[in-house]
Amino acid sequence: MLSSNAIKEKIDDLYFVFQPIIQAVSSLEQDVCSYEVLLRSKENSSFPFELFMTLIADEDSNELLLEQYTEMVYDYMERIPNADLSLNLHPQQLTYESTWEFLKSIQMYSDRITIEFTEFPPEDYTRRVFSTRQWMNQINEMGFTIALDDVDCGLNSMQFVMEHIDVLSSIKFSILPFRKMNRSTLLHFLKGWIEIARHHQVKLVVEAVEDAELAAKLHEMGVIFQQGYFWGRGRRL
Repeated sequence: MLSSNAIKEKIDDLYFVFQPIIQAVSSLEQDVCSYEVLLRSKENSSFPFELFMTLIADEDSNELLLEQYTEMVYDYMERIPNADLSLNLHPQQLTYESTWEFLKSIQMYSDRITIEFTEFPPEDYTRRVFSTRQWMNQINEMGFTIALDDVDCGLNSMQFVMEHIDVLSSIKFSILPFRKMNRSTLLHFLKGWIEIARHHQVKLVVEAVEDAELAAKLHEMGVIFQQGYFWGRGRRL
C-alpha cells in the first residue's frame, strides 16, 4: 500500500484537460454547451487507468485525489462561467464518505455540473447490497444532473439504462468501443438509442466523433450533442 507522500507524488503527476461537448444549432453552427473533465498523466498524456484504480481502491487515497478535483472545479467555475461541466465518477468512489464530502464541497455549483456514472461496477459489486438508485436519488437531491457514460458497455447496459432512465438527464454513447463495426451497421444500431433518448426526453451525447462525415451524418439523424477529436481533443485551463 502506498504511503500518503507516495500517493501525493503520484497525484502531482496528474493534470486535467477539458473536452468540449457541442450542441449543433444547425449543420453549420455549433456552440460549446459543456466540457467533460478528463484526467491525464504528465508521463504520456493519456488516462492513467492503473494509477486511477489504485487511487480509488481505498478511502484515504480517494480523498487525496478528490482534493485535486475540488480545486479544479472552483478554478473552472471562476474562469469559464458560460459552459457547464461534466465530472466522471467511478461507482467504487460512491462507496466512500470522501466522495460525498467532495460533492457537498462543490454543491454550490450543482446547477452547472453533471455527474457521469462510468460503466465500471464496484469491486465488491456481487457481494454488497448495491443501490445505484439510492446514490442517484441523493445526487439529484443535491441539485446535480446525472448522465450514464458509455451506454451499452460494462455496467451501463440497455437494461441498466432503462431501469434508471427516470433519474437521468442524459446518456452518452461512445463510438470507440465499437470502432471495428461497419459504420453503416453502427449507425443503424445507434438509431435505437436515439429513439430511447427521444421517447424518454433525455439528452443523447455521442462521443468519439472523429471526422466531419460522421459529425454531419449524426446531425442528420438528429444527434445534436456531440463530443470527440473532431470537435476538440481537450485543453488545459
